[in-house]
Order: sequence, then structure tokens, then C-alpha cells
Amino acid sequence: MTKVKGKIESSLSETKLDQLINEIVKADFFSLKNFYTYESKNCPWIMLDSSTIILSINLNGKKKTITHYLGCAERNEPETALKPFPQQLYNLENRIDEIIETKRWIGERK
Repeated sequence: MTKVKGKIESSLSETKLDQLINEIVKADFFSLKNFYTYESKNCPWIMLDSSTIILSINLNGKKKTITHYLGCAERNEPETALKPFPQQLYNLENRIDEIIETKRWIGERK
């Protein structure tokens, strides 16, 4: 359930827009694959029953959409916990949420 229902419009300050662009560049978004899913067979490890993020970015004449199943993970050592894969995409998704303050519309995780 979301905190706010219905259509929502918002705008970003120039500072926040610059932050977003910097995060997109830092993640090297346009060099990532289009799919990180079970079906794409490019996830090192799959955890079942996870959500999927579809992220589309149009920047400086480049447009790309990535479908990212959050159960796509990697493990560096057999004893270590699984971590999201690819890490830079996962980090970008979280930074976008932080910069645009997504929680004001969806609320806090319980």
C-alpha cells in the first residue's frame, strides 16, 4: 500500500537534477545490460520471490531501459552473504529514491 494515492506531480531543483545525473554517470548506466533477470541468464545467483525494477533514463540523447530483478545476486565467497547484482545498478536505484525522496509518496518500509 502506498502513502499517497492518485496522480502525483513534482519537480526537481537544479541541484537535485545534477545529483541524479552524477549518479547515472557514476553507475555507467548506459553500459549496463538491458536485463538482469532469471530469463536473461546473466545473474550469478537467483533468489526467488523478489521485486523487479524497470528503470528508464533519457539523458543527452541516449535512452535506455533496464529490467532489474532484485533477486539477481552474487556471492564472492561461499561463506559470504549474497549481495545485489549488479551492485552499481542497485546503488543507482537507491540513490534515485533518496534524491527524489520517494518515501514521501510510498511511506517508510515496515
